[in-house]
Amino acid sequence: MTADLFNLGLACLIVVANWLLLVWVGWRDVGRRAATGSRDDAAGLRPSPLTNRINRALTNSYQALALFTAAVVLVVLSDSAMGLTAILGWVFLAARAAYIPIYALDLNPWRSVVWAIGLVATLGLIVLALL
Repeated sequence: MTADLFNLGLACLIVVANWLLLVWVGWRDVGRRAATGSRDDAAGLRPSPLTNRINRALTNSYQALALFTAAVVLVVLSDSAMGLTAILGWVFLAARAAYIPIYALDLNPWRSVVWAIGLVATLGLIVLALL
């Protein structure tokens, strides 16, 4: 397995961790019964601002993972994997791992800074694959 594919696997685990964090915090907000129910009456539930931020971080994580996945596929299929692509993958992972708590804690402008770092790392992978 290449370092790039390994990084992709770790990126998936970061998204799962984000999802589990949302489940845990969301259950605290609405209670076990509402969280495990059919949510037919979800309109009356009021998640906390923290839960809403974690949910938005998860949505952004899905989007970032989609682009990162495409970048890794391009790198692997074009046989462009090298030390630099592995480093860019680690930069992406560090940015995504930092993004979730920074967003959850509402630390601005750092949320945008780490988001941009992750995006630049992903774009770097795409450029290297295209060269």
